[in-house]
Amino acid sequence: MRLPRTRGAGGFTLMEMLVTLVIFSVVTSLIWQALATLSKIEMRLGETQLFASEDALRSEWIRQSLRGLMNGPQNDPFRFAGSGRDLKAYTTMPPWPGSLGPEPFQLQLESEPSGATVLIARRLYTNTRSRLWEWQGPAAFSYLATDGRWSPQWPPPSGEQPMLPLAVRLVAPDGWVLLVPVLSRDNMLLRRSDVEGSG
Repeated sequence: MRLPRTRGAGGFTLMEMLVTLVIFSVVTSLIWQALATLSKIEMRLGETQLFASEDALRSEWIRQSLRGLMNGPQNDPFRFAGSGRDLKAYTTMPPWPGSLGPEPFQLQLESEPSGATVLIARRLYTNTRSRLWEWQGPAAFSYLATDGRWSPQWPPPSGEQPMLPLAVRLVAPDGWVLLVPVLSRDNMLLRRSDVEGSG
């Protein structure tokens, strides 16, 4: 003769308790997986924002330096000159900490064996180098003349031009273009004695 199953007042059977624990563990596991996925997404977003911030800083570094381009006196080794691969000049807006005035700098595009092009910034007084960007494929500088044409070198091979271009352009293979007007074109000469010791 079977006895009917009875439940104590407000109690649970062992089976109900086990089912509840299994459901609870499945839900907890799903929540932990969701939190782990959210954490990974947040880390990737943070890295992307960091890279975007670094790119913006590097871009502003170049813009600031090129806006303040100045020419140097004749036969000065830092007198403004540019080609498709590099440019050197004095800048009235050096981005380095501790710079008090015009300072010579150089931007160079270097090719690597992998086919990448790297943009290097050099502080000429101390010959320190900073690696700014890397692209897969070639990049080039060009210079805007007063006749509205872009030249791959400065001074242009023909025609009378001012000592500084109207603007400098950097074109990279991924479609990235940096176009900067030269603001200090009227300051045609800069004496070497004005910048001695400013490094």
